[in-house]
Amino acid sequence: MNLENHTTESTPKALSPIAEKLMATIESEIKTDVIARHKINIISPSFPLGHRTMANRDALKIGPKEFQLISGKIYYTKSSLLENLRTYLAKS
Repeated sequence: MNLENHTTESTPKALSPIAEKLMATIESEIKTDVIARHKINIISPSFPLGHRTMANRDALKIGPKEFQLISGKIYYTKSSLLENLRTYLAKS
């Protein structure tokens, strides 16, 4: 088998220049290391997914990997949220 032409799911697909700019904008808008899911679009108006969409993604187990449930609210780490968004944009 020729490994040069073999790709796996773990190989990240390159983002378009617009998607890279969107990622940079979102990263600069999010100032904290922990983000409340229900406030994600207030904290980052450029974030392309709504908090309800994120809740659906969590239910399907395709949301950010690092999160914490506190008093019935979901909180994500910034790094996990951005990694999940990058994966989502790469598939688009």
